[in-house]
Amino acid sequence: MKQTHKLVLLVLITLICLPSFAQRSVSKPDRLKPKIGIRAGLNLSNVLEEEDNSINSKGYDILIGFHACIFVKIPMSNRFAFEPGIMISRKGFQNSDEWTDSIEQVHDFYEIQSLYYIDIPLPFTVSQKFGSFGLHGTIGPYVGIGIAGSIYDEDKIDGVKSETDTKISWGVTEGKDDFKHMDWGFTFGMGVEIKSIQISFYYDLGMGNISVERENGLCIYNKVARISLAYMFGKIE
Repeated sequence: MKQTHKLVLLVLITLICLPSFAQRSVSKPDRLKPKIGIRAGLNLSNVLEEEDNSINSKGYDILIGFHACIFVKIPMSNRFAFEPGIMISRKGFQNSDEWTDSIEQVHDFYEIQSLYYIDIPLPFTVSQKFGSFGLHGTIGPYVGIGIAGSIYDEDKIDGVKSETDTKISWGVTEGKDDFKHMDWGFTFGMGVEIKSIQISFYYDLGMGNISVERENGLCIYNKVARISLAYMFGKIE
């Protein structure tokens, strides 16, 4: 966890310093000066779970979560910009199943796996303005760091309910830990801008295998659709 804290601190320092570096040298027009923004919204998350080239997660359901982000928009031209940020995001999935065991007991099983990440998006954006209205598209990588989470299981056996709620163990040790700390992938998005307000839809495609278990080639990848509302503050002097 100490390495995680150091990485988060480094990203925060970088975000603070980037606008200063971008401002150096000659004076730029207002439209080409860095701006800071805040973004928050709804997550619709799930996972892709594969094992021996078969998909185990076909029956998994979407988990509703949230995200909150602070970012810097650094224009590179009238239409292109770099938008690094730091974001907290709830990911995961839920699953339900029903079966009858060997002694004819009926099981109704329900599970929620909630995974909390600090994500570091590093996207590039292209935009087209029409007066105070505009359209934008986004693409770029992200890195995620798992920081917290829980696994809630509920099992009803012939109507009698039992529950467990355990904290996620992050690490790389099989048989001990639940998920790897590190995640990475690519973000794709598009949206509209009305003056300082942005309304956007994003899709985060996880490419990093977060599964600790290696048996049967088990791989787990995060998938998150995000609906965001952002506000851009004035230029940074």
